[in-house]
Amino acid sequence: GGALLLENITSMTYCSAILVTVVARIIGDRMMESASLALASFACWFYLPYFCMGFRLTGPFVVMLITMMHSDIPAFLLVAVTFLGAFASALFILSQEVGFEAMLTNFQLCGFPFLDAFEESHFHDIYNHWPRLGPTIITVYVMMVTLVMMNLLIARMGDTYNRISDSAELEWLLQRARVVRGMENELNDAEHEEIMNHFLVLDRVGKPCLQVKEVDHGYWRKSKNESSAGQA
Repeated sequence: GGALLLENITSMTYCSAILVTVVARIIGDRMMESASLALASFACWFYLPYFCMGFRLTGPFVVMLITMMHSDIPAFLLVAVTFLGAFASALFILSQEVGFEAMLTNFQLCGFPFLDAFEESHFHDIYNHWPRLGPTIITVYVMMVTLVMMNLLIARMGDTYNRISDSAELEWLLQRARVVRGMENELNDAEHEEIMNHFLVLDRVGKPCLQVKEVDHGYWRKSKNESSAGQA
């Protein structure tokens, strides 16, 4: 999970998109080639947060971002799709249009309030057929999206930030340790032994241990005080 999951998903998506791009170029399908290359570019940029995990400045921020992405955003999208489907279906029926394209158009128009791009002119036909019911439904929907849903998302993400901000650095250290452990698992025996011999020393019983050097900044100060006391 965490950083390793992000690395696996992005790398797999990137490699798969590149393979599809190669196949599309061989068979001459320019549309598929452009679409898969766009997906590869998208995955390549999303691969950068994995490398940002190694720095103290950006690591905790990436941890909080990943936590919000897999906890707050899915819950919000589930509720948002429920409201979107309910109101878009009702408006599609009131518009007295038929066909799958008309239904998709209503879903797209109902999704604009989430992006703060709502235009009332798109619903003039509904206003003409239903001068009271149409404006009432649209007004309730816009109020639910702008006043309730978006503020609920902001409050939820703020609560998540306050909850994990204190432990974000510890979580970042854990994720970085997992990344280092994952890199060690990809080494062969010779490379692993070279690293062990470079950083570890053997104790009296031959067990490899990590050697830590402790610096005593007051050593010379203590020596000077002790010499002064001895002369006195």
